[in-house]
Amino acid sequence: MTNNTTSVQVIHSAYEDQPVLVATINCQSPKTIFHALEQAFYLTQNIDESWSMTDLSFRQKLYPFDSELQNAELIVEAPLHVQASGKVLGLRSTSVGDQMMIDGKSYTVAGVGFVEAHDGRRRLGSLTPRRRYSSSHK
Repeated sequence: MTNNTTSVQVIHSAYEDQPVLVATINCQSPKTIFHALEQAFYLTQNIDESWSMTDLSFRQKLYPFDSELQNAELIVEAPLHVQASGKVLGLRSTSVGDQMMIDGKSYTVAGVGFVEAHDGRRRLGSLTPRRRYSSSHK
């Protein structure tokens, strides 16, 4: 972590023969490591469009009051899939069993939250659905 930036490397390994680094997310001043992991998980989900083929501003517009998201940077690290026909396909969503790395520590995406890879018993939080902000939100 430098300059209040936390870099999260997202590694797809749940369905691949070999682990593949697919993205690096630079989070500006996340509240906790869990928040950085949750943000990386969210940003690598195919919601409406492929996360790996869509400008990050699309998600930032959905959640204008999420300051952590507004200051995030998404770097796609893996090549996109190209079919024999030439059609380009994006990367899959991050799933249970995939890995994330922060400062050399590995975390596994669990059914709920994240588990430090070296200690299967230590769970970091739970994934919560992104809140949609409205006038009724307090």
